[in-house]
Amino acid sequence: MEGQAGVAIACSRFEPGGTGGGDVTVGVGKWSEPKTVSLAKGRSNQNPVLFRPDPIANPGNVLLYHTSQAGAYTRPLFSSTSAVSCH
Repeated sequence: MEGQAGVAIACSRFEPGGTGGGDVTVGVGKWSEPKTVSLAKGRSNQNPVLFRPDPIANPGNVLLYHTSQAGAYTRPLFSSTSAVSCH
């Protein structure tokens, strides 16, 4: 539904689980509850990209870059790009 008004972007984090003894099994863990990180009335959020600016010094810091445009059925005046923290 890209381009339609009301399209939001949600974020969820995966917390890996282990099998014991310090081992981490790929794909074993739990996803956090999804959180809406970008939603604006009459706009369509799209093209999400996740970026970790410094994974060594701050491994939990993840930024979300995306575009936004006036949604269908509204007069498109401009597009914009923004970044939000996805913690």
